[in-house]
Amino acid sequence: MKAAVIVPNWKLPPSGGRKGLHLISKTLMDNGVDCVTVGWKYEHAPIGDTVIPPPMFHPDEETVFILPEGVNGLRMAGYFLDMLDLPHGPVVQYIQSTGLTDPHQEWATNYWGLGPLQREIAGDKMKIPADMPIEELRQPVDTEWWKRVDEGYSEDESERIPGSILYSTSRNVTVLDSVARKCGTKPAFRVAGATQEELRTLMTIADIFVLASTSEGQSSILNEAMSMELACVTWPSGGLPDIITHEQNGMMVAQNDTVGLADCVRNLQKDPERARELGKNAREWCVENLSVKGFESRLMELWSKLPE
Repeated sequence: MKAAVIVPNWKLPPSGGRKGLHLISKTLMDNGVDCVTVGWKYEHAPIGDTVIPPPMFHPDEETVFILPEGVNGLRMAGYFLDMLDLPHGPVVQYIQSTGLTDPHQEWATNYWGLGPLQREIAGDKMKIPADMPIEELRQPVDTEWWKRVDEGYSEDESERIPGSILYSTSRNVTVLDSVARKCGTKPAFRVAGATQEELRTLMTIADIFVLASTSEGQSSILNEAMSMELACVTWPSGGLPDIITHEQNGMMVAQNDTVGLADCVRNLQKDPERARELGKNAREWCVENLSVKGFESRLMELWSKLPE
């Protein structure tokens, strides 16, 4: 069988979901599968897959289509449905958030990407038929690159500013600004369109990472922050509880509780040893559960299960 990983055909800000699709394509290529990515290249951090524009894409009945979540969203429907009008074999939907995909499609033969907690609620929330395979495929993080001590970084971490906050502004800017004001005794750094190198530098300086998403899947920036040993504070949105275990490898505050976020950050600012402990636990969890090698093995296991 051949494979075609279909990504949104326009430029988007960096996102874990799109990066995951490119990683699937590259991993299949690296393991000898005739695979291409159809759509627009993920330019923010080149993955190394083969990307072709839709007009040059000519599949046949042996081509497995791998589609992203939200394929039936209003902005995406025409493009993806045009792809599905072409010859193809089995179809997989790579999902990172529950509730974003219409399951009532005859061509949806498999779901990949749902973590344990998401699988528990997916059947009801997404109304996925009981006989539809749902498989876990966690997006990995390169822990050899995302780590605090590396070439150019000091061994004693003297650049780190204890109690400083790094937060993503891709969602919920107002909430995060409020948290930063309440915790304003230490520097707060925003992440907005940073390169991977710039982001890693900020994560080397910062001590605490805050993510306040109301809609989230398997967040790549959270994985990166955990791998960089930041104490991570977030809400239980989407697939985040699949990653964060409260008070073990991070802190989980009730959804939409802005005051709780700020209080949690302030407590960590007052207790740097506790913040450091959470950060080290977070990295250990990433190394054990989100390795690139583990992702590759799991993906190829799932690929072997697809009907020919």
